[in-house]
This record gives sequence, C-alpha cells and structure tokens, in this order.
Amino acid sequence: MAHVAREMQRQGFTIPLLIGGATTSMAHTAVKIEPNYEHPVVYVKDASRAVGVCTQLLSNDLRDAFAAEIRADYAVTRERHLKHKSDTVRLPLAEARANKFKIDWARYTPPVPQQPGVHVLKAYDLAKLSK
Repeated sequence: MAHVAREMQRQGFTIPLLIGGATTSMAHTAVKIEPNYEHPVVYVKDASRAVGVCTQLLSNDLRDAFAAEIRADYAVTRERHLKHKSDTVRLPLAEARANKFKIDWARYTPPVPQQPGVHVLKAYDLAKLSK
C-alpha cells in the first residue's frame, strides 16, 4: 500500500485513500503509508465503519477537520512507534547469526509414533469432544 500511496502522489491524485482489512493496522498506516501521500489517508478498522468515514470525507463541512484529526492521530502514532523502536536493542547481523539456535541434527532421533499408519475415527460424539 505504501507503493500505491507513492504512485497516487506521483500521478497527482487528490482523492482520499482508505486503508483497511486484516493485513494492516492504524500504526502501519501511520508509519508506512500516510507519509507517502499528501491527501487524506484513513485507516478503516472494518467495513462497517467505512460509511461514516466516507460521509465525513465527502462532506464539505466535515472533511478538513476530519482530515486534520486523522493526521494528528497518525503523528502521535508515529511518535509512539519511533519511541518504542528506539527502546529496542538490536544486535548487528553478524552477532545475531553467531548467536543462532544450534541444533545437532545428527544426534537427534525423532520419537516414534505409538500407533503408526492411517487412523479412521468413527462414531465419536462431537458434543463430548467439544467440552
């Protein structure tokens, strides 16, 4: 979506960009997407909220205040993200690789199943299994 926002900016779009769905969040939108587009970028948590967001974006009376509120929220979210990121201690790549989890596969013997083969389970009461 960051690429889409950059392309919309490059091509001179002026329409709002609505972001949503399970693959993103408000923090992701604020940090990665919104900085790439000068017009309103709005994270919509789920489709049921899109109507209210679109109503505000289409209203001449509400649009500017709504867009300013969203930008302010994103600025706070970016600051929080940067603060959290600066508190994180990261190792240099070479040190992290040297510290990797070492498994001696030559000495590992996987456990043998107690009952190998294909198993067909018949006549099980699903109500008992769900307890």
